Amino acid sequence: MLASLPRLDLLLWALSTLLTLALFCYILFGSKRSLFPLFAAYLGTNLLQTVLQLVVYQYYGTVAKFPYGLIWGSQAVVVTARALSAAEFCRRVLGMYRGVWAVAWRILLFCGLLILTVAVYFGRDGMRLAVMTLDIGSEGFVATLAAGTFLFVRHYDVPMEWSEKLFGMGLTVYSGFKIVNDAIVTRYVHTYGNAWNEIAMVVFIGVVALWLAAVHVTVGARALKPATKPDDSEYRTLIPVINERLWQLDQQLSSFWNAEQPKP
Repeated sequence: MLASLPRLDLLLWALSTLLTLALFCYILFGSKRSLFPLFAAYLGTNLLQTVLQLVVYQYYGTVAKFPYGLIWGSQAVVVTARALSAAEFCRRVLGMYRGVWAVAWRILLFCGLLILTVAVYFGRDGMRLAVMTLDIGSEGFVATLAAGTFLFVRHYDVPMEWSEKLFGMGLTVYSGFKIVNDAIVTRYVHTYGNAWNEIAMVVFIGVVALWLAAVHVTVGARALKPATKPDDSEYRTLIPVINERLWQLDQQLSSFWNAEQPKP
């Protein structure tokens, strides 16, 4: 029964759910919801998992094998949805540069899959530890996409909005923490197991607050842009211009990967 859970766990669970619901509604019913379609899908999946947890734990308790397997099975769906939102973030930041994007998605996908494969291959036996190992590998994939995007941005001097920085930071911090948290619990499962869930929820609450700020900045900044087409001087003032080095490099990479030119 849910009443058997510690009061602190229930409080943190309720707070994280309310913040997630607020962020989901902010995106879903906002004027710029088309900017975050995959991220909104991830938030919706997270909320559905919460409903599933409430129903399963209420009727089956928290120690039976059936709810344990079902809840951890749903975690795979949630992590997959977050991986897609990380890919969405990467595409939004680098996608306008055809050559850079052609290199970036290949490298990031290869590194992410490599980390996932290594984590699963060297994982320890046992259902709980196996699930944790798979979670570590999946979070490593997400962290690689998010953090790798920042590396490409820094290396190629790609302009980046504050909203994108906050969004990417949230993905990177949460996945990085999940890796560390899961790695500790797999080694000290008996002494650290109780604190694992509470610490994870605290970090998730902080990350959701960061995502709320990112969405708010995105909506506010874009809403201030004039509806009419600005002239050349306004473009130079409002929109970051690709420097000569990035432009030449992007052209070279486009030629190397035979990236298609945009149709007029």
